Parts: sequence; C-alpha cells; structure tokens
Amino acid sequence: MKLMVDCASARSHYRTYLRNVQRLPHFHLRVFFRIKASEDFHRIMSTKEVIMRRKKLKRVSKDMRTIEEANAGDYRAFAKVLDLAYGRKGKMKWELMEPFLSAPGEAIPERILNHEESSRPPVFSPELKALLTSDMSRTTKPLAKASLDKPPILPARSDPNSEDAKMYAPFSKRREVNMRWRYYVREWKKVFPPLQARSPTGDTSELVDYPIFNDIERLAGREQDTLESNPEVHSTTGALPTRWLRRRYQELLGRAPTLQKTDNGKDFTPFMTKLSPVAISPYLKYSSSNLKDATGDDLLWLDHGQVVKKGGCKSKIRV
Repeated sequence: MKLMVDCASARSHYRTYLRNVQRLPHFHLRVFFRIKASEDFHRIMSTKEVIMRRKKLKRVSKDMRTIEEANAGDYRAFAKVLDLAYGRKGKMKWELMEPFLSAPGEAIPERILNHEESSRPPVFSPELKALLTSDMSRTTKPLAKASLDKPPILPARSDPNSEDAKMYAPFSKRREVNMRWRYYVREWKKVFPPLQARSPTGDTSELVDYPIFNDIERLAGREQDTLESNPEVHSTTGALPTRWLRRRYQELLGRAPTLQKTDNGKDFTPFMTKLSPVAISPYLKYSSSNLKDATGDDLLWLDHGQVVKKGGCKSKIRV
C-alpha cells in the first residue's frame, strides 16, 4: 500500500514539475529541465526501496521549488537554474570539465613510489593551468603558478633536503601522493568550465565555442540584438521582465569564462582566460584588461605624486 501511495505521489510531483518547467522563460531552460525531470523521476520509479525512493523524491521536490521561485522572480533561484542548465554546477559541469582534465602531449611525471604506477602526480593540461591561475574562472582566489608544481598543503619536510626533513625524518611518500591528488581534485572543482570544446581535428591548441554560448551572449545583449536572433531559442513566456532576464544572463556570462589562444611564447600555458564584453562580474572591475590606458595627465599626476612622496616639491601642480 505504501509503495502505491509513493508512486502516486511521484506522478503528481512529476506533473507539477513539468508545469513549472513550461513556465521557464527560454527554450534551452525548458528543454534541459524537461529532460532532467524525466531522468530524475525515472530513477525514482525504478527504486525499489521505499525509504530511498522518498529521499530521492524529496531531493527532486527541492529542485521543483527552486524552479517555481525562479519563475516568481527570485534572482538567487533563477541564478541556480541557469547554473544547472549551463553547466556551472551539477552533472553537466563534470561533463564540460572532463576533456580539460586530460593532458595529451604533456610529459608524464616520474612515479613518487617506484613500484606503483598510480603514484604519478596529476598532470595539468594547458587549459586547466589557465583556468586555475585566473581570477575570472574560479570561485575563490586564483592559484600561484608554483602551487601547481608543489601544492601549498604539502609540509616543508616533503622536500628531503629541507631542514625539517633532516630534523623530523622525511615525509611519507604515500601521503605525498594522496595530498597531491586531493589538492588537484579540490582545486579543479572550484573552476567554472568554459563552454568550449577541443577542436574535432584533434588539435589541442584550438578550442571551439559551443552554440549555447553564443545564445547566452545574444540573450545578454541589447534588446535589438535579441530580437534579430533565432526566435525559437529566445522564445519567452513573458512572465519576467526582459531587462531583468538580460541582467541575469549577463551575470551568467560572468561565470562562463572563455579560453583564448595567445602567441606570447610563454611555456606555462598558451591560453589566457577572458570574459564576454557584456558579462557582469566582480572581477571585471579591477581587471587589468578592463582598465583604460593612462593619459598624459595621468602620468603627470603620477610623477608629481612620486616627487611629493620622496619629500621633494610640495607645491601644487597645474595640469
């Protein structure tokens, strides 16, 4: 009897879920969550254990409430909906990041434990190096380049030539392997994956944008640009203000970095991280790429400030 009640409850939740999904403002969101709802409820119905079935139903109900709040204009809930639909979190994030976790063509490091193949340190791909060391692609402070070779969580005595190693005995090699891999996994999970893929030709130095990235830029652009684009992609229910939606997509672009090939000749990584020109992000305010070039007046004031700081000329300067 309990199983029949749970099945009926799941079907009722599924119909309510689809009604809320149908109210989402754009085509990609409706398709994504319609597929997600189908997969989630299929797992629920195929679960035999009643307690586990209820736990899964409770988890899906939470997603359903988030979509309902997003349709009501809650910007936090709508941001979560966008993050799920465009791979800023959840299963899709892993699918987008997975290609960048492999490093074809990179040198294979030596084993830390001579007799164990799995003791090799993790290899950072050029794309992952750029993402980890940029403040535009992370949820936290970017990593220093030296941290990729030697994680800061390793103690000083992990270096056998250090004073600590000589005084307290060398650090366990097995613990070093575990800490290196733990640091690698922990840090890449803090990265926003780019909506890009490696070139289908196999050239790892070229990246191709996914079509949905161009759709986001059009949705975040000016109103006339949105009207000129594909009407199916941008079809909206009209429940939420256009300007409000445009700003939410601009904020989404602030969480969607792109990798651009550079020809600066540096050995560290051939890629640099950028954000869309219409993106809204707290990192853009103080980014060097967003600062204007100094004018002659700016340089004059700078020179004057240096003179005053040294205790030289203290008179006012005219510009």
